[in-house]
Amino acid sequence: MLKLWGGLMATGTLKAIWALEELDLSYHRAAGPPDRSMVVAGQAPSVCLQDGDFTLSEGHAILRYLCNAHAPDSTLYPDAPRARAEIDAWLDFQATAMEAPANIVFTGMGQTAWRDDMAISAALRDWVGQWRALEARLSKHRFVAGGQFSLADIAFGPVLHRWFALRIPGQPAMPHLRAWYDMLLSRPAYRNHLAVPLAQVQWTTLPATARPTPPAGHWFSYDANNKVLTAAAAQRAIRMPVLAGP
Repeated sequence: MLKLWGGLMATGTLKAIWALEELDLSYHRAAGPPDRSMVVAGQAPSVCLQDGDFTLSEGHAILRYLCNAHAPDSTLYPDAPRARAEIDAWLDFQATAMEAPANIVFTGMGQTAWRDDMAISAALRDWVGQWRALEARLSKHRFVAGGQFSLADIAFGPVLHRWFALRIPGQPAMPHLRAWYDMLLSRPAYRNHLAVPLAQVQWTTLPATARPTPPAGHWFSYDANNKVLTAAAAQRAIRMPVLAGP
C-alpha cells in the first residue's frame, strides 16, 4: 500500500491527498512530517511518498508519479504531449510564482512572537498578481489546463482555498476564480480534505499551553482560556492595511 508522510499544513501533502482520493488509490496517511531517514539534500522533505521500496519527495513529482505508475489512463495527466505540456507549465507556474507569496501570507498569520507587515503586504500584492493571471485564464477555460479537470487544478487547490477562506480586506473580486473554486468544492475529495477551517489547520496540533500571548495587532485573538476563537471570529480580528489599491 502507498504511504504518505507530510505535515497537515504542507501544501504538498494536501495536493497528494487530493490526487490519491481522485484516483481512488489505497494509501496510509502517516502522522506528522516525514521521517528523518527520508532526508534529501540535507533536509527532511515536507511531503514524501513511499511505494514499496521506492521513496519520492516533492509534491508535483508525487502527483506525476501517481498518475504514471498507478493510473496511466487517467485524464488527470493525459498521454498527449501537448496536453501534458500544458499541465506541466501550470504546475511549474504554481511552484515558482504562486507558492512563495502564498506561504508568506499564510505563515505570517500564525506568528505570535513577531509579524512582518511589510513582507506580508508585499507578498499579498504579488499573490494578487498571480490570481489575476488565473482569472484571465479561467475567463476562457473551464479548468486551468483547458476543458477538463487535471493535475493543474490540484496543484492550486490548497492555496486557492486559503485565498478565499482568509477573507482579506480589500480582496479584489474575481468572478471566474470564484466560479472555479465553487466548482472544485463540489468535488468530495477537495471539500472533505482541503476546504477545512483555517483556524483548525493552524492551531489544532499546537497545545494551548504552548501558545504565547499574541502581541497587539496580531491577526488572531484568544479567549480567556488561551484558545483561538472560532474561524469566523478570528477572521473578524484580522487587521491588514493592504490591498487598498489595484
